[in-house]
Amino acid sequence: MNVSAGSLPDAPVALKCACADLWSHPMAQLLAGPALRPGGRALTRSLIGRLALAPDARALDVGSGTGATLAELTDAGVRAFGVDYSTSLAAQAADASPVAVGDAESLPYLSGAFDAVFVECVLSAVPDKPAALRECRRVMAPGGQLVVTDVTVRGEFPEPLQALAAWAACVGGACSTETYVALLCEAGFVVEDTTDATSGLRELVDQAERRLAMLRGALSVGLLEGAEMLVVGELARYGLPIAPDGLEALADVLFAQVRGAIDAGGLGYASFVGVA
Repeated sequence: MNVSAGSLPDAPVALKCACADLWSHPMAQLLAGPALRPGGRALTRSLIGRLALAPDARALDVGSGTGATLAELTDAGVRAFGVDYSTSLAAQAADASPVAVGDAESLPYLSGAFDAVFVECVLSAVPDKPAALRECRRVMAPGGQLVVTDVTVRGEFPEPLQALAAWAACVGGACSTETYVALLCEAGFVVEDTTDATSGLRELVDQAERRLAMLRGALSVGLLEGAEMLVVGELARYGLPIAPDGLEALADVLFAQVRGAIDAGGLGYASFVGVA
């Protein structure tokens, strides 16, 4: 699987469903935190400030997740709306702003409706990226601004990281920085800023490992009876048949591979700001 090209998966609908299931799972939110992405709300806040949106501006958050971006937009005085592929995440995010259940490749909003569109750590999980970006362009008013943040990759992931990325379709569909820029330009955006945000990815990995260590401690003293088998069952659903006694070793290998990929420059995180 060549992840650097961001190629279309063999079963796009199934993979979108798998990714929605992953990020709506309580375990994902426990390890990744409420924002579910590198940089968290602090990165979103800085990007909102960079756009200098008017108080009456309308902004759309594509892939609203738990509603972190919607909350930041609302706090900034912007009229925020969201859309998410996951019904459960859309319901969760609706506490912050109105959220529709829908697909990034076919947004359920009128053309020209928004002054800004945010697509944070979502495009890598979208099989048809050109279609999603065309939709972002369609729902924007003239001169509208687009914010994209996402995982960046060069080359291929080693096993078992590649297998995990493949079933999740959340990192497996990531692109190089240059490819993201090309995709934005092809969709009709002028890219005004590209910023490396890999430090946020490092922090997220560190946080996830700390939280996993706490979870291991709880498991070791019997506070979460049956949790290991639940995780094993979830992994098996997506083609990763792991024995219960292999979970800890798998986690250690995955964290080591992610850190190694970051250190080698093969895995990063970046933000992009474009104008329609």
